[in-house]
Amino acid sequence: MNDRVDLTVFGATSRQFVRRLLPALTVLEQDGLLEPAGRVVAVSSRPLDRSAYRAGLRRAVQAALGDSLEDGVVDRLLARVDRVELDPTNEVHWSRLARTLERNGSLDGGVHLFGLPRSPVGARLVCAGLRRWELRRPRSGALLEAPVGHNLGSARGIARAVTATFAEDRAFRLDPVLGEADRLRSSVLGRAGPVDHVQVTVARAEAAATDPGHGVLRHMVQSHGLSLVSAVAMAPATRPGAEAVRDARLEVLRSLRPMTEGDVDRWTVRGRAVPPPRPGHRPRRLRDTERRTETFVALRAEVDAPGWDGVPFYLRTGTGLRSDACSVVVAYADGERAVWHAGASEGQEGSGRAGSVREHPAPAAVVGARARARLLLDAVDGDLTRLVRGDEVEAAWEWVEPIARRWERSPGRPAPYAGGGIGPLDAAHLLGREGREWHEVA
Repeated sequence: MNDRVDLTVFGATSRQFVRRLLPALTVLEQDGLLEPAGRVVAVSSRPLDRSAYRAGLRRAVQAALGDSLEDGVVDRLLARVDRVELDPTNEVHWSRLARTLERNGSLDGGVHLFGLPRSPVGARLVCAGLRRWELRRPRSGALLEAPVGHNLGSARGIARAVTATFAEDRAFRLDPVLGEADRLRSSVLGRAGPVDHVQVTVARAEAAATDPGHGVLRHMVQSHGLSLVSAVAMAPATRPGAEAVRDARLEVLRSLRPMTEGDVDRWTVRGRAVPPPRPGHRPRRLRDTERRTETFVALRAEVDAPGWDGVPFYLRTGTGLRSDACSVVVAYADGERAVWHAGASEGQEGSGRAGSVREHPAPAAVVGARARARLLLDAVDGDLTRLVRGDEVEAAWEWVEPIARRWERSPGRPAPYAGGGIGPLDAAHLLGREGREWHEVA
């Protein structure tokens, strides 16, 4: 890219920066797409040892990108990184941050993206500081990683902080599954004939930690799962421009049939991974809120929109599973299946009879890094087509929240499943009761 791009991330040790944004920036560095003068300012709430911090960043990038890294690329990226300590209530700290940005040239008029905290309180304090210290410029923007918030109320709190500080067209919400949205539609909707059903899978092999009470329904279904549903089911845009595409995705989210309590009981499955036993190791006793926090969800949804009446959408997502996967399967009434898999090269997408499709996806971390890199380029260019709009976030939360409330009131708990497997058996029964089965990667 020709524009200078600076990134200031509030959360130097956050998963958002270390595991997600940093590998994406490394991809851009390796591809020669970062202008040499651009800087990255990592803002932390506590002092960090410089050498230990850089070593940790290096390990994170190497773990994410592995063999795809070229010699010297990590060194070049880390040379761009500055660290600043900041308590958002401390004006002295804000003064230091302002001086750092001014010294770096980050306030000179290029594209400047601010990675915001994920909590409503943190976002409000940071956005207020950006306004108070006049650190925004015409080409500044807010960067938020999906999921935005942990429920509808927190998402709205973050939205209030962002919209008080940035215009909507400078609020860049990244959901990496949309990084390949164009190829997704062309892969699975390229043939004629009625659709029998659609399957959406977002699976992680890593047994990622979840906050008690905030399981994968909130972390993955609300964002990645529903983003894929909206990308598949959206009607063709009726006018040019990014807003037409975003309107079409929003219409799908608003057309999702609300789930009654009876629907939740019948058409949702939740599970919790049980790690394999380790000799000589006594597993930690879980609190009740932890035992009730799901690491796997499968559910059946319907979209009340033209062309999709009566077509069930089956979603499953979870962690601690057999392999990484991000896929969409459109099963046609004649038995054919069209498959999209994130990270598959052109021509690797499958079509064929049930159970006969093979994919060869790249590792999930590499796929995610490249997808985020594409979305970062979209943000720099001001192309909002594949970036999530605020009303999309709220519409997704409005559909998910009744499910979460029903589970909270239900005496049941997530069904245990073996870590490294494919999830609880009830997920297979969800489709089996209608004479269908999950498409598994061969």
